[in-house]
Amino acid sequence: MKGLSEMNIIAVLFLTLIALVLTFIVVTKGFASIPSGQAGTGPITEYDSIIQQAAFKYNVDIALIKAVIRQESNFNPAAVSPKGAKGLMQLMPGTASDLGDPKTAAGKYCNLRITDPFDPEQNINGGTCYLSYLLKRYNNNKELALAAYNAGPGNVDDCQCVPNIGETQTYVRLVSKYYDDYSGQTGWTTAA
Repeated sequence: MKGLSEMNIIAVLFLTLIALVLTFIVVTKGFASIPSGQAGTGPITEYDSIIQQAAFKYNVDIALIKAVIRQESNFNPAAVSPKGAKGLMQLMPGTASDLGDPKTAAGKYCNLRITDPFDPEQNINGGTCYLSYLLKRYNNNKELALAAYNAGPGNVDDCQCVPNIGETQTYVRLVSKYYDDYSGQTGWTTAA
């Protein structure tokens, strides 16, 4: 009888193990359709892996990066503004240069050389690092950081507010809306 009890225990353990393995397989296959890190960050784009890496590296919310890209270029890596901003995150030539110049505050923070603003990886890293710098500069106030991204830090520093510039006020409002769309919730969330 004693031998039969041990056999029953082994059989129960074996069946439990099989049940756990099958449950794991079913659950992980269900999650396979959701790309890693994409829950709550809007539609999948061809730039998501670059955005995710930049978000992690520079501690900026994925949804915020996507919202800026959507407003700046609508995910067009070849976009050029009338003022000369280039690429996905519409880096101005001066800003792109400053990111690699240790004599500038942004350069000290980012230390990032942009050689091709139309290269999605360089552009997203440059724009995200600059956004991270602005968030730090304005104590994580996203509205001020976005205003500075659009109008320049000098305009924001003058009033410590979103300046009364129509384009900038519209920019902050639209990026905030897109951010809410991508994050799937109202209001700002913490960094990625």
